[in-house]
Amino acid sequence: AIDAPAAAGSNTLVLPADNGSNGEYLQTNGSGTLDWAAVAGGDTNTPGFQVYKSGNCAVNHATHGEIVIDTELWDSASAYNTSTGRFTPQTAGTYFIYFECYPAMSSDQVNFIGQIRKNGSDAYNTGYALTQFVAKTGEAVPAHFCSGIFSLNGSSDYVSPWTYIWNYTSSSNNRNTQNNYFGGFRLGAAF
Repeated sequence: AIDAPAAAGSNTLVLPADNGSNGEYLQTNGSGTLDWAAVAGGDTNTPGFQVYKSGNCAVNHATHGEIVIDTELWDSASAYNTSTGRFTPQTAGTYFIYFECYPAMSSDQVNFIGQIRKNGSDAYNTGYALTQFVAKTGEAVPAHFCSGIFSLNGSSDYVSPWTYIWNYTSSSNNRNTQNNYFGGFRLGAAF
């Protein structure tokens, strides 16, 4: 039953022609017409992805290099390309992106950098995250983790992991990274 308002006057509501679907609610257009509407679930942090590479990624001396991490744990919108190592979401928004790698060094003295770049650029105003570590000879090199907040346009913008090494001990010693993973998810609307 629907009760009439206690105050005098007229209030006409036009009901929908059917019973609606499970989970829907009655919504008014503000002029008395009612219709069924689905409950909005809010932002679900998608699209998102996480990838890993259990093997090594080559890192060449004195060279910034985009690395390809090629095994998907999950990719909610098929936006990660395992051939290029790039995440190109087709939903515009603000994204939290993270990258971790472990440089496999011997006893060399090195400067190692792990990066996340937007559209291949290391310019801070385009979106960029960085971790850096200088290891002295015989010193343990920790895992490198970096993360950042990136605004992506939902069409052509992409993010990808990059590395750099400067080997002070021997410039002919190229190295690898191990236990690499890269991932991210949408936080909300673009900023």
